[in-house]
Amino acid sequence: MGLFEKEKQKKQLYRKKDGKYEYIGNLRRHTGSDAELKKTKLILWLCAAPALVCAIASGCIPATGMVDNLFVLIPFAVGLCVLLFLCARLAEFTLSGSEICEDLYEKCVPPFGAQTTVIEIAAFITAAAEIIRFFVSSGTVSLSSTLIVAGLQLMTAGLCVIFARKVSGMDFELVHGSAVSN
Repeated sequence: MGLFEKEKQKKQLYRKKDGKYEYIGNLRRHTGSDAELKKTKLILWLCAAPALVCAIASGCIPATGMVDNLFVLIPFAVGLCVLLFLCARLAEFTLSGSEICEDLYEKCVPPFGAQTTVIEIAAFITAAAEIIRFFVSSGTVSLSSTLIVAGLQLMTAGLCVIFARKVSGMDFELVHGSAVSN
């Protein structure tokens, strides 16, 4: 957290006479029920966790393109890093309730769409590059490992598509904070 973020956060907290702090900044409130939000968060994790497992598993297979081929490894690494970052933000979002601070909402929910798009593109490029590498390589190459890597990357992309659709269906309304008077 940067210096400016800490200063902004301090301005959004009010110390009451009993010594406890109260948040007075803007909030985002889920427009549906709490049960609906919990179900949505569960579905998001049921997409993100298997996508992460598929991405990691595809990197563990010694396929043709996954060994010393930058045009396969770079999109793989980009997709994996963004997926790890998405899971970290999803964890922050999951720990919040039906009302979350405006800052946390802006940091987590709107970027989910862009992050899933990057992951999808990286996964498609990795799968395509792996298949291309198989056809241009010479010698004994395992078709099964190439197909497994490509399949896992396509599953990662598919899970991210479902994740993005579920996130776009969430609706949060802005609730303006108010200063507390002494």
